[in-house]
Amino acid sequence: MKKKSAHTTPTAMLLTVLLMLGSATAPAQVVDGERIVKASMLAERRDYSKPFYVGIQFDLSSGWYLYWINPGDSGLPIEVTWELPEGYEAGPILYPVPQKYGSSESIAYGFKRQLLLLCEIRPTGRSRIVGTPSIKVSLDWLVCKESCLRGSTEVILDLNRLSPSQEMTEDLLRRAKARLPRSSSSLHGTVDIPEIVRDGQMERVTLRFSGNERIRIKDFYPEPIDDYTIEHSSISVSNNQVTIPLMAQTQHSTLKRIRGLLITEGDAYQLDIPVVE
Repeated sequence: MKKKSAHTTPTAMLLTVLLMLGSATAPAQVVDGERIVKASMLAERRDYSKPFYVGIQFDLSSGWYLYWINPGDSGLPIEVTWELPEGYEAGPILYPVPQKYGSSESIAYGFKRQLLLLCEIRPTGRSRIVGTPSIKVSLDWLVCKESCLRGSTEVILDLNRLSPSQEMTEDLLRRAKARLPRSSSSLHGTVDIPEIVRDGQMERVTLRFSGNERIRIKDFYPEPIDDYTIEHSSISVSNNQVTIPLMAQTQHSTLKRIRGLLITEGDAYQLDIPVVE
């Protein structure tokens, strides 16, 4: 059974051709004799008739970075395709909080040095599980520094023969979960109904936070929005409110939800806010 997980922003789709012109495909991704991306998989050692976590780990050479689910003004997100044995399904890919790179004109969200993605693999209950499963994942990515390289690989993990380097220990899983964004419920405050100001195809969405004076908002990292281009470099924060400029791709574009990470002085919170007209 194959399941694909990927996110591509409208901006990323428009810039794919430009990226391809400025990038190359390198199966081994070796630059100056050094392999710049190493991908591996690890898993909990447990009873696999119950849900368990798998990790996809990327180790990167100095200065190179991979992209978040929203790459920003250019770039491509990591594409993950699972091939699971019958009787199992994969949950969503869980990303740690990304870093923000770029300038006043171009913004990117991504990860340097090391990235560990988490995913919960669950028995579906629809088929009888026999033996210990093997898991296969196909990965595609764009890695950048001064230039960009396309990369891909397949990783197979035999859960019956986990080596020490392939084991997701309790401590490693705890630390990986600590790097995930926190639930919005732990904000102990409220986000008001978004205010939208339209000017032709440009829409400015303002999120106002109230109820917890100790929270100091620093930034907002939006997730991709279908049929809209996000003006990432123009996202602004003032007096605990965030304004996000969007450009509608068509006259029929309809904004339904705002999802993303609210960045505070010490934490990041996952927001999913419906837009009410």
